[in-house]
Amino acid sequence: MLLGGCDISAGMKIDHPAATDARVEERDAVDAATFAAEIAPCATPIVLRGQVARWASVRAGRRAGQFFGSLAGS
Repeated sequence: MLLGGCDISAGMKIDHPAATDARVEERDAVDAATFAAEIAPCATPIVLRGQVARWASVRAGRRAGQFFGSLAGS
């Protein structure tokens, strides 16, 4: 599917119902070169699954649930 000259169907996953008929492309994490070449020029919404998973703040946030759960159990 082309949108503004960009192929938005490459890597598109639509396997769940949405609140509207509008769909947002979903892709796995990409490197900076891929983002600059394939994603930024399209200027359309996109979900990059796992893109920030290695950020320290994301990792800390994931551990917070375990921490508070251990407090509740003591």
